[in-house]
Amino acid sequence: MLDAEVYVYFLLMPNSKRNKEHSIMVRGHQLYKSLSKIHKNTKCIYFKQFMDLYNKDDKKKIIYILKPVLKHINKIKTENTIVVYDIIDNFIGKRTVEQKKNIYDICQLSDIIISPNSKVTEDLNKQFPKKDIYTEHHNWDIQFENFKRTKILNKPVFAISGSLNKFEEEMLKKFKNRIHNLGHVPSIESLNNVNVMLCFRKKHGSYGKPSTKVAAAAIFDTVFVGTDSYAFKDVLGKDYPYFIKTIKKNNTINDLENVKQLLDKVENTYKTDVWNDAVQKMKDVKKESHIDAISQRLYQHIVNVYNN
Repeated sequence: MLDAEVYVYFLLMPNSKRNKEHSIMVRGHQLYKSLSKIHKNTKCIYFKQFMDLYNKDDKKKIIYILKPVLKHINKIKTENTIVVYDIIDNFIGKRTVEQKKNIYDICQLSDIIISPNSKVTEDLNKQFPKKDIYTEHHNWDIQFENFKRTKILNKPVFAISGSLNKFEEEMLKKFKNRIHNLGHVPSIESLNNVNVMLCFRKKHGSYGKPSTKVAAAAIFDTVFVGTDSYAFKDVLGKDYPYFIKTIKKNNTINDLENVKQLLDKVENTYKTDVWNDAVQKMKDVKKESHIDAISQRLYQHIVNVYNN
């Protein structure tokens, strides 16, 4: 266990202006609230508040950071601090040389690094072999914990939601009569009318992605169908029955045919052992992606580093 007098600080942002960003609210604040149930001396504060406290004592402390800025990390990293860097989606998208160096330097200053998928973990372990680096699920939003499906469906009803990539937009045009677009923020009513959630990622775009889409599908009691991206395989297993290979660049026709075959497979195996196996795996994801399960694993990593 962690000594009771040790403080764990959740330093989510340099200031409060951006604290409503989705990953700050769903990941940062919910993880803070969950961990505070395990370790009472856990506080969520902003950078200025932290520095006011930090300059008053030199006791050992743990600092969890999300969406960090290098100049702030440089100021708080000392021999008495254990820094936890939760990457989430910091590796997504094209990065300039300066941005890549900034992320590298933050990793260098961190003691524990929470990775969004096993491929990122593998690469980080090569660069930072002495650090505690582990892969973690993305959590589902705790506000939907009590979601209950009220409508019984007698066939697979396909849907997609959130921000769509170009391939998914093409897919919707091709299969507009088979797939429902629920928009960026689906309503509870619309989620009750579907039981399959789709996500198709290109290989180069899946590298830094967490398992958010699978976690969201799990909390709404739907079956996930999509590409075997790194994070998706991490949580569902490589033998999950409703995967296709990640989308290849400039190969839209073949990839659309693969999607059609996958949708056909789901319909043909509905309520069979194949479907039931997918349902069970989604239940497992729902359990493992609960914020309390994630905070328990984080706490154990903190204890291990603190005691060593």
